[in-house]
Amino acid sequence: MADVSILKCPDYGEEKVVQIMNKLLDSVGLDKIRGKKILLKPNILYASQPEKAVTTHPSVLKAVIKYLQKNGNTIFVGDSPAFQNQDSAGSRAGLKQVIDECGATWQDFTQTATIPAPEGRLVKSFQLASILKDVDIVISMAKMKTHSLMYYTGAIKNLFGLVPGLSKSALHLRFPDRDNFAQMIVDLNLAVKPDYAIMDAIVGMEGPGPGSGYPRNVGLLLASDNVLALDLTAARIMGYKAESLPILSQALESGFWLKPGEAINCPLEKAEDLLIKDYRLIRHLHDASMFRDYMPEWAFRLVKNLTVKRPVFNPKICKLCSECVRICPAKALSVQENRIKADYTKCIRCYCCHEICSHHAITLKKKVF
Repeated sequence: MADVSILKCPDYGEEKVVQIMNKLLDSVGLDKIRGKKILLKPNILYASQPEKAVTTHPSVLKAVIKYLQKNGNTIFVGDSPAFQNQDSAGSRAGLKQVIDECGATWQDFTQTATIPAPEGRLVKSFQLASILKDVDIVISMAKMKTHSLMYYTGAIKNLFGLVPGLSKSALHLRFPDRDNFAQMIVDLNLAVKPDYAIMDAIVGMEGPGPGSGYPRNVGLLLASDNVLALDLTAARIMGYKAESLPILSQALESGFWLKPGEAINCPLEKAEDLLIKDYRLIRHLHDASMFRDYMPEWAFRLVKNLTVKRPVFNPKICKLCSECVRICPAKALSVQENRIKADYTKCIRCYCCHEICSHHAITLKKKVF
């Protein structure tokens, strides 16, 4: 049986977060970890202020660092935003300042190492941040958020940030199908084998996440030594049928984190008492790729446009920063006549552009033409 510890935490006041975090981490056995090199992997999607609920909150990170340092552990913290400089994104999120204040190491993720994934179904090795070779323990510090492609993002999806920068785009292009992309994320976690997961759900994100959604006061902190158990629990609290989510269903199929029918125990707050009925979730989208082999290309494009949302750009809001152009793995975007132009014949519907648009100039819509 896997344990997921949950405690209520009403806000980000540092003293309150420290008090609750200490109890939470004691409950999952982190008090027994001593003298280790530990990598904390927060969620830093892009440069965004903490109150936007895009990133792991600095007070949560600070409480975890202080807790682990008490037992003589050496702490490394890092993430690789999709396209921005790691230092500027970390500073805007308030996380780099916390790391400097606590005397932890702000880890550069640009250096990579080959990390084998022998249990992976689609990918047998990854080029990931080389710090993984040097640490004893990896902790995913996720944010409770919706996700326009994967519906939900948590501890497992958070580790995609171990892939440096724009290399993520290459994986999106290699695995454009939603289910294959989900399996790749599971394979990555089978390579890394994270030891613990902590989730900042004091303020989560609902609606069109993970970057363009809306802050939602949830008032919870979660922790577990089982990343899948934590994600299943968090997704259920949000209102998802968690086993139907692409990443979580394939992680369950792997049998690595949970055996078939294995129960999840919540020794502190009970998950069933915390369910949210009106969390604004991402509706499950159809995937037209299954029809590609059975119809001519023009018909497939029509079906795809009818059933699968595509990014639509609002020139009145767009600042022409071109960050979406840089990150697009399919090279489907360009700047023409002072606006973003999309070639939907190339677009793979990965929603990377929507994910990283800090100006909220992109919406996802179904359009025939």
